[in-house]
Amino acid sequence: MRSIIIENYPDTIFSETGDIKNLKNKNLHIVCPAIKKNSFALNYLAEHLQMKLIDVIRLIDMVNEKKEPGCLYPLYTFTLMPEHQEQENLDFYFEEIMKAQEQYFKTETMLFAFDKGSWSDMQLVKNTLQNKINEWANANRINHLKSCYFFQ
Repeated sequence: MRSIIIENYPDTIFSETGDIKNLKNKNLHIVCPAIKKNSFALNYLAEHLQMKLIDVIRLIDMVNEKKEPGCLYPLYTFTLMPEHQEQENLDFYFEEIMKAQEQYFKTETMLFAFDKGSWSDMQLVKNTLQNKINEWANANRINHLKSCYFFQ
């Protein structure tokens, strides 16, 4: 697997012909921090996928209370990742996300959309994610994922 492609904010992310269409068609696995206020998670789930706001808030609270990623499979190819925690949790979070990706979601593309300020050290987040993907690739545990994007 090649390195994660770091992109500026994609113009198509919230368009009906771009990533939202792929998310609705289950061709894209999106991972966002579980943040309640003005976040990617709220935009994707409440605004674009028309989930009830109260249900989105409940999911966000549950993910943050349990301190583990929460997948919305089979309804959506979407994962909520707990808000900023200790850095040693990052490896655990990405391990669990990769398990869900390869066992359930099976998409060729993943998009990690991190809200600005969601983690204090975004370089650490990027490096940990890339290391986890490399670990899975080197162990031949990736059967579906072809591209992975990270942006904030």
